[in-house]
This record gives sequence, structure tokens and C-alpha cells, in this order.
Amino acid sequence: MIVARTKNKATYSIRPLKDKQIIVSARTILFALTVGFCSLSTTSLAVESSEAVTVTPLLKTRTVWDGKPLAWPQGKAEVTALRVEVAPGAETGWHRHSVPSFAVMLEGSLEVRLLDGRTKRLKAGDVLAEVVDTAHNGRNIGSTPVKLVVFYAGLANHRHTTKSTLKPIGGERDAHGCIGSAGYRWCARENACVRPWELAKQKDFPLSAENIEAYCASAVNN
Repeated sequence: MIVARTKNKATYSIRPLKDKQIIVSARTILFALTVGFCSLSTTSLAVESSEAVTVTPLLKTRTVWDGKPLAWPQGKAEVTALRVEVAPGAETGWHRHSVPSFAVMLEGSLEVRLLDGRTKRLKAGDVLAEVVDTAHNGRNIGSTPVKLVVFYAGLANHRHTTKSTLKPIGGERDAHGCIGSAGYRWCARENACVRPWELAKQKDFPLSAENIEAYCASAVNN
């Protein structure tokens, strides 16, 4: 089980979408994703739109979000659908998937980070082809719970998610994911980790601790 980590001890939950639990939005998402997958090798959708049926492809890709090509596992196929909820400030913990998976954001703001520092920010309505055999960590960067549905194209009797013991480049991060040892600090106004000297040059103001503090805190005070 992947353990969430947050200074407020917030937790997150992962629940299989059983028949009686699947909500309309999840059914719609699965249908749209299926249509999108079927259309990868064709020039038209498997189901055409009409007055009674509206078809909106959510994802069409041959690669996962870090650029690596998709590859389907060999063996007895098994599809798993999970509904994931992440509390504000909570993290999924570093983990990896051994099979292709596809996430659809329903609510909230989520940042996915790779070991090399690359990040992907997701909001409600975004769709992501998750990385395969690559360690990553998800963190709720908003003030409301993150809710998403994840579909795994896996194998029967095969574990699709495992913990990762690898450490990210730059070591431990602060509550916002900023690497202090690399010179980064959180800036609320930019809603991002910044290097003070780079920020001062970009925004054209004298570099000082007071100026950085005043600039970055202004979004909170306004």
C-alpha cells in the first residue's frame, strides 16, 4: 500500500470501482477513453457523434507523458479501474507502475513529479497517460481534495503498482516540493518554486530578502 505523506498527516484513499460504486462520470470517462484507444489506428471514431450521442475523445497518444512509447503487456489481460482521492497537502509517495495506466482528473489540482525533477500539473478535466516503470510522486497542491479515476491496462494476477525506494534528485523537499539545497523557495504569487536571484532579474527589482518576501507574499495579502 502506498502511504501518503504530509505535515498535517492528511491521507488519501484508493478504492476499486465496483459495479455498484461506479458513478455516471466514471462510466462516461471509460467509454470516452475506449473510443479514443480504438481510434488510434483509424481516421474516424469507433462511434460517430449524432443528435442522441455525443462523442468527445479525451486522449489519443502513442506515448506516456515523459515521452516514452506505449507498450502493451503480453499475457492474460485484466483492466482495473480505481477512484483515487488525495487530501490537501497529501502525497501518494514515490511509486511506479509496471503497466500502462490512464488518469482522468475529476476535481482538484495535482502535481506529478519524476525523479529527475520534471513535473506535470493536472486540474479537473485533464487526462494523463501515466509513466511506466518510472518512479513518480503525486502531490495535492490545492486547498480541496483531489479526485481522479485511473484505468490500468494490466495482467491477471499481476501487481501493477509498487513502492519506489529511489530518492529524487535534490534530496528532501519542503511542503511545497521546493529543493532548498538547489536554491529554490516557494513563491505564492507565482504559485511555483523559484530561485530568488532569477526571480528578481526576471521581474526587474533589486535582489534582497525583503523584496523577495514582499513580492512572493503579495498574492496572499491581496
